[in-house]
Amino acid sequence: MADMSIYRGEYKIYECTATEDGAALVLTGASIYFAVRETSPALTVVSDADALISKSTADDITITDGAAGEFEIEFEKANTNTLDTGTYHYGIEAILSGYTDPVVLDVGTIEILASYVRAV
Repeated sequence: MADMSIYRGEYKIYECTATEDGAALVLTGASIYFAVRETSPALTVVSDADALISKSTADDITITDGAAGEFEIEFEKANTNTLDTGTYHYGIEAILSGYTDPVVLDVGTIEILASYVRAV
C-alpha cells in the first residue's frame, strides 16, 4: 500500500492488499482496524478516542478476498468534510483468525486535499 490522498468531502474506496514477505497475508476471518490521527501516535495506542477517522470490519472495511489478502476501506463524505486540508497519519492493523495480537498491515500519511469544484 502507499500513502493516500482524498479530496475533502469526497466519497472514495481504497482497494488494499495485505502482504508479508512478498506473499499475500490471509485475512479470512480477520478483523481489520484503520485510524487517522493528526500526528504519529506514540509507541502504543491505548484508545481510538483521539482518532480523527476510525474504521473497522464492523463498519467501513470489507474483506473482498481473504485468501488473497484483499480488502477495501470506504470513505464517506462525512469522514473528511470537517478536516482541514493537510497531511495526517494513518495506521492499519489486523487481528488474524485464531490470534489475539494485532499485525500491522501499513502505516503512512493521508493527504486531505482542497476541493476546487464545489463547497463541501
